[in-house]
Amino acid sequence: MQFEEEIFFRTIANQGELLSVEQVEECLEIQKQSSNPGSLFVLMIEKGYINNKNMAAILKKAPPEMQREAGKKEDQKKFGELCVEKGFASSSQIAEALALQERLKKEGKHFRIGQILIEKKYVAMRQAQLILEIQGKKILRCPSCETKYNIRHYKTEKKYQCPKCSGDLISSQPGASMSVERSFMSRDSVDVDDEALSLLHKKIGDYEIVELLGEGGMADVYKVVSRFRKRPRALKVMKAQAGFERFNREFESAHSLRHPNIIRVYDTGKIEGRPYFFMEYMDGGTLSRRIEKMGIIPLREALSVLKQIAMGLKYAHENNIIHRDIKPSNILLGQDSSQEIVAKIADFGIARTTTDNQITVTGQLVGTFKYMSPEYIRGLNIDGHADIFSLGIVAYEMFTGREPFNVDGPVGYLFVNIKENPPQIHQVNPDLPKFVSLIVSQMLSKDVKVRYDASALLRDLDRVLVHLRENTKLVETEDRTSVFYTKGTLSSLKGLWDKIFTKSPNEKTEEPSVSLSSESADDIISNNAALMETEEVGKDATAEKQYEFALDLIQQGNMDGAKKHLQALIEIFPASPWAVRAKKRLNKIDSPEETPTKEKDSSVVLSPKKKQLQ
Repeated sequence: MQFEEEIFFRTIANQGELLSVEQVEECLEIQKQSSNPGSLFVLMIEKGYINNKNMAAILKKAPPEMQREAGKKEDQKKFGELCVEKGFASSSQIAEALALQERLKKEGKHFRIGQILIEKKYVAMRQAQLILEIQGKKILRCPSCETKYNIRHYKTEKKYQCPKCSGDLISSQPGASMSVERSFMSRDSVDVDDEALSLLHKKIGDYEIVELLGEGGMADVYKVVSRFRKRPRALKVMKAQAGFERFNREFESAHSLRHPNIIRVYDTGKIEGRPYFFMEYMDGGTLSRRIEKMGIIPLREALSVLKQIAMGLKYAHENNIIHRDIKPSNILLGQDSSQEIVAKIADFGIARTTTDNQITVTGQLVGTFKYMSPEYIRGLNIDGHADIFSLGIVAYEMFTGREPFNVDGPVGYLFVNIKENPPQIHQVNPDLPKFVSLIVSQMLSKDVKVRYDASALLRDLDRVLVHLRENTKLVETEDRTSVFYTKGTLSSLKGLWDKIFTKSPNEKTEEPSVSLSSESADDIISNNAALMETEEVGKDATAEKQYEFALDLIQQGNMDGAKKHLQALIEIFPASPWAVRAKKRLNKIDSPEETPTKEKDSSVVLSPKKKQLQ
């Protein structure tokens, strides 16, 4: 894909609107000099040349073959390409291994491409180790605790100790009696950098660094203990090459927020010239590790995590701070005194205040691609709703054990995030209660006006948690932001669901949940406020409610939302008199004379039920 990227970006630069020739040449030169060149697209984002001002326009110009290639993981392609280049495996064998990896991933099983190639006997152990060494990596293992470490920037003259038990690490040599799981890049192997291991067993005051908990592009996180204190702490140390501004911003943002569901930060200082700060230690690890271990998270646990993170976000948003990088690896877990799960938000490194001009002026695109909200990618102003979208992706992963979009590369995620809706969550996990699909769909709405804010999400989560805990009926509400809004009864939820998502085997009508254009299906689920009516009232009454809700949206000035509801009404209830009115209203919406006012009562068409009553 590297050649295709170069051609594409040179073409864009020559047009002179979105990128300059100098910017493209600079990034190509950096890529050429790198021993491990990555995607030109990602490099240009890191340099700030592709940002949330020009992102949408660039994506629109990208050819389909780039979108298809974007679905392949960069590190997997490099490993496979090197195998083919060295003659260790054929292209068809690499393709087969990638397909198998993708199939296993959908089943909640995560295996590295190297492990699969060895298991299939396409690549020998020594060949795989050679590929890793070419990539600047080395597999070491601890003979005491049997943990494997993938050491990046390995130095042959240096001795390495196990971050867990302090044992000396040795080369993981292949042996006849060792299975793949015990010898090469197993699922529990740990990627670490040489720099990350250098601080182990050093002291800061009365604290000793005893374990490496994790590492990222900006910092390494350790567990520290003191013989004078009962509880351990976590220590976050900035990497030598990382930018101090982001590290300091994380400390300041988190330090200013005191909430039970936000990780607390404490003292700050320097060790070996690297800035650090202490923070709260959570013994349950990250949510990403829990999802990887369990696949699908149990319903009540997942809802509890969602509620707690929403509470933390609500507090941050009320204090004018947007996190901008909500994802499973930034959610830390633990247990309280009653053994109930506790979830807290970590890593405010790219957080911004809602009054910060840099959010909309610099256009720098920061965050994790697959959790970015559509409006952020498009270069629009963002607020707390962007964090709720990211949390919706997290929810999708917890409830299904898989990512909502079946792509892996950054370009692929940006494409599908803007253009497509993920499969409905009940289609992936049919065992879920219907309300889960409704809530997650509203979290993932591409229309910010339809999407929850943190307060509205909390209200609905409270409703379903009470329902599950006390085995009571879901409480209906007049809150229009809720998926449980109704003027009738909540039994309409089942009726609405059956209308949209089920049909008898003999029915030949087109499946509305699949055929609805754009976001209509999502909006019907997530904003079903006007659709909830009992079966007894009949289809016309349901159509009437949807029509009335569309009129409310017009009155509020939300023409796009109104059009989506009217289009859905026409497709689901084509024989209803309300469909006729919906068509007329659609024709009027785009006319200059259309004003956001609600129709007079005299123009309302009576449903058959109401005619009988008269």
